[in-house]
Amino acid sequence: MIYPPSPPRVAPDAELVRQFIAGNEAAFELLVWRYRGLVFDVCRRTLGHSHDAEDAAQAAFLVFAKKAESVRADHLAGWLARVAHRCALRVRGRRPAFAELPDVPAPPRPAVPLDGVLDAELDRLPEKYRRPIVLCYLHGLSYAEASEQLNCPTGTLCGWLTRGKELLRKRLARRGIEVPVGALAVYLSGLGRTASASHRLVRTITTAALNFVAGEPRPDPAAAIAHGVLQMMTLKRTAAFGLLGFFTTVVVAVAALLADDPRTADEPKVLAAEPEKPVAIERTIGKEPKYQGKPAYCLLVFDAGAKHRVWLVHDGDTLYVDKNGNGDLTDGGEQVAAKKQTADEEVDQVFEVGDVTVGGKTHKGLTVSTARLDRLVANNLLATIAPIEPTLKKDKAAVVYALQVESERPGVKGAGAGGRVQYRVGPFDANGVLRFAPTTAAAPVIHLGGRFELWSQFGEQILRPGRDSCLRMVVGAPGFGPGTLAFIPYDNTIPDDAHPVAEVTFPARPGEKPRTQAVPMNFRTCGYSIDARFTCGEETGSATVRFHFDAWKEGNVAPTTYRMAVQPPPKLTGPKAEPVSERLVATLPHPGPRAIPLARYSPDGKRLLVAGDMGSGVVQLWDVDGRKELLQIAGAKRVSSSKDPEPSFLAEEYALLSPDGKTLYVPTRGENVARVERGGKRADLIENLGRVRRWDLTTKKELDPYSPPTGWGNLMADLSPGGRFLYSIEHKDHLRDGDREARLVVWDTNTGERVALLKGHYGNVPVFLPGDRGIATTQLDKEGQVTVRVHSLPDGKEVVSKSHPCPEGRAARFVGASPDGKLLAVNLGGKKGETTTTLFLDAESLEETARWTAPANPTGFGYTPGRFAPNGKRFLAVDGENTLHIWDVAAKQVARTVKLDQSGWQSVVSGDGRWFATTWTPPDPNKFANQVQLDPESLPQPRAVLVDLNDPTAKPVTLVAPRGISWGMALRPDGKQLALGGSGGVHLFDLTTLGGK
Repeated sequence: MIYPPSPPRVAPDAELVRQFIAGNEAAFELLVWRYRGLVFDVCRRTLGHSHDAEDAAQAAFLVFAKKAESVRADHLAGWLARVAHRCALRVRGRRPAFAELPDVPAPPRPAVPLDGVLDAELDRLPEKYRRPIVLCYLHGLSYAEASEQLNCPTGTLCGWLTRGKELLRKRLARRGIEVPVGALAVYLSGLGRTASASHRLVRTITTAALNFVAGEPRPDPAAAIAHGVLQMMTLKRTAAFGLLGFFTTVVVAVAALLADDPRTADEPKVLAAEPEKPVAIERTIGKEPKYQGKPAYCLLVFDAGAKHRVWLVHDGDTLYVDKNGNGDLTDGGEQVAAKKQTADEEVDQVFEVGDVTVGGKTHKGLTVSTARLDRLVANNLLATIAPIEPTLKKDKAAVVYALQVESERPGVKGAGAGGRVQYRVGPFDANGVLRFAPTTAAAPVIHLGGRFELWSQFGEQILRPGRDSCLRMVVGAPGFGPGTLAFIPYDNTIPDDAHPVAEVTFPARPGEKPRTQAVPMNFRTCGYSIDARFTCGEETGSATVRFHFDAWKEGNVAPTTYRMAVQPPPKLTGPKAEPVSERLVATLPHPGPRAIPLARYSPDGKRLLVAGDMGSGVVQLWDVDGRKELLQIAGAKRVSSSKDPEPSFLAEEYALLSPDGKTLYVPTRGENVARVERGGKRADLIENLGRVRRWDLTTKKELDPYSPPTGWGNLMADLSPGGRFLYSIEHKDHLRDGDREARLVVWDTNTGERVALLKGHYGNVPVFLPGDRGIATTQLDKEGQVTVRVHSLPDGKEVVSKSHPCPEGRAARFVGASPDGKLLAVNLGGKKGETTTTLFLDAESLEETARWTAPANPTGFGYTPGRFAPNGKRFLAVDGENTLHIWDVAAKQVARTVKLDQSGWQSVVSGDGRWFATTWTPPDPNKFANQVQLDPESLPQPRAVLVDLNDPTAKPVTLVAPRGISWGMALRPDGKQLALGGSGGVHLFDLTTLGGK
């Protein structure tokens, strides 16, 4: 797609908003001229009546005039559309229940019953997809104008619009409104055509808004509507701050814990929560048993006044629990033995306590577990973050605790049994890790009956000036001591429409007052975390953030205030630079500097196909010799659900080129999370969005995609060797914790029709047979058998099937079919520290003809990817110890091994069969930091390793690339060039003189 030149700029929204805040009334009037049609259309669609719509539209501009300082000007169109919808809803709620006069007919549109629901569902779309629809359809901007406002290429905008309309169609379908894609497009195209407002009307709205901001009394309906909406939006401020006695124990513990940490003075701190009367907690035990070892103590408190207490005492393989709260640990039934754990369990001990009854209330499902802190970190179950670093430094073998329980809480209905609230505690919170203490006086106190607050569970949260920021909090009851925060899940406990608010006061510029922005925390992730996402101010210093949760009245969540540092990211230092290989002749640039392009040559080697990963969403087609970009397709960018500003993602990570070079296929995969009700409870429905996009490379026009039916989405796809067929693995929409259903679909690329549908092949990658005559699949059975099936094409009928033993804990993966179609290779692996086996099967009978077992990698998971050489005489695979094994297919044995310094998952063989290549990247010392902010100068330098398959005496050749991250690679069919994907481009290496003739 060729991007058109940018249109001439007019006064941008941001400049007009700035001028209005500075007192320029004409700037506000221009904004009314610009957006009056959009606002009125939203109100009219919601209300179905022009007079009411006029009142609601005017109210929306009154609200805007009042809130202008806190509005992100680059999001103004979307913000106004959302406010207009809320104003209209308020009018509808206040409208008297009597018949009204017939309305003036609206402009004609297709007969699709959307006016009552369209804006409600638009309001629920992810911002990335909602803003383009608002700008292009509701506001009537051209693609070029909308692209400029969104600061993105036109192709990217088109991808967002396509995805947004598809999501909108699915949301409407859940309301029982089935709208064909074409009808929805026609309907949206008819929006944004309201007749231009008169100068008098615009001036009336402007005057009314200015008077409203000045505080002049206005008895008209618009003012009443605006006041009602502002009441919902305005924050209730209180000035009662002061250090809380409730936190005294925690602060003292943190000070002791972090005394040797030089960063402590610079970390954000909790300044205050609303004052509360300190709680006095009795810490004595009436009667204790005779312990076998050194006891460790912890106290659970189930009520606000700390009268109902349960002691936990850990003694070796026994946990003593005062289940009735009488202070006597010698009562029968209060000794809980540790549940036996297997050797590969990540926790050391699990104590399943069950019910405890104290104060006349029964609390269910109490479970306590222990684990060594260093094991959790080593197995990547805990990141090495600030709250746990001090303990790791002092005692790497420290035992940490975690517990969960369902507890009755007055006024709050939770997701647990009988409406109990589900609590989780440990193994750490912002103040440190949860460890039981050697004495009762020092025991941590988990205050389940304490009041709820919004807490930063992961410690310091540093804001970066001028960058997108995320404040991640959890709702919980803080206790006394490190790791004692008892946090709760939001599902089926906190209403879906109840959101906390973060009021951020940014550092002020010299001579200016600090700016405060109210940010709704309407992003929920991982079951517990609630996020506020916004763009931080430009000034460095210290920001004050006040969190409150007035919207959830039942929870009675206390406000808290944090001070957070606003500072630029530290400068990262990478490994020492090495000379780049002299064989590097060119780098083909990719639009996304963060991208790790995947590369594939066309069969004739004249063109190179590049697809960007890691958030670029851009596919390119290059003339290799001319170094000329022939085509660029901008699709939706990849979004990772927990870190990006949208709860959905769509990835375009690779592309497929037909053997004749005339058709390009771009498989997309993605998902959206929708909130639904199942069995009387709210749950997350994972909507699968993937499909296969297609382009005619002769005309450079996009063709109709291969789209699954509603409720299904593409996960991955591949072309047959001859290009006649394309398979797509489709996943069905499913609940987050529910069963997943998958199927294999085969498309005929000549007719564009689905010709085969195979069920029950979830997660198993099939392989096409040469000559496009069939497709083979594997399925792992519960009885330790892997069943291989061959299906003919195009009818998809099963021709032959056979089961083979599969060792326990292994998975079965196809690694290819021989070029002559006589053999299939299946790898059985995936168990940590164990050997892997490659089976060679006769493609006609599926009988085993040979097998090769690769040495075990003590620390790896034992997958041995391999591939047949183009002539079919060799099979090549690298084991976990970085040794290349060259298998002689006819002799059924390893003919040669080559030791490599390092290797990676990617490997390729040149079309002439001479070169084997693999790529790897040295360790990145700034790996975590580079995940947050990619700094190319701090990255290591990837390597490509080549082995001459024709010369047994030749040593491997290593090519050093520029700094970046490598993943994709390709060898030109003639073996004379290697393409290595790096950060921001594809590096081309000349191999013409490598290794002689």
